[in-house]
Amino acid sequence: MKRTLAALASEHAADMARRDSLDHDGFMTNGGPRGARAENVAYGCKESAWVIQQWVNSSGYRKNMLIPNLSATAWPRPRRHPARHTGRCWSGISKRSAH
Repeated sequence: MKRTLAALASEHAADMARRDSLDHDGFMTNGGPRGARAENVAYGCKESAWVIQQWVNSSGYRKNMLIPNLSATAWPRPRRHPARHTGRCWSGISKRSAH
């Protein structure tokens, strides 16, 4: 399960980097059938601690992080835009427990 979420998060981060965009395009289409229930995205942070702090400071992303009964969360390595040397796209995806 976590491996699938990690793959999904990695795919979305790579897609955002490729498109040079920060968005949730395709999240429910691609993630919903694979069990994903919440997604947080970030751009430009060099370290995961900075990403998490951004999400904690965002009311919407913090709400996602506090959803009860999340059973797994995937935080893949960030993806760089292929034509740029700065900025990274991050995608964190969580799955709700079956209980």
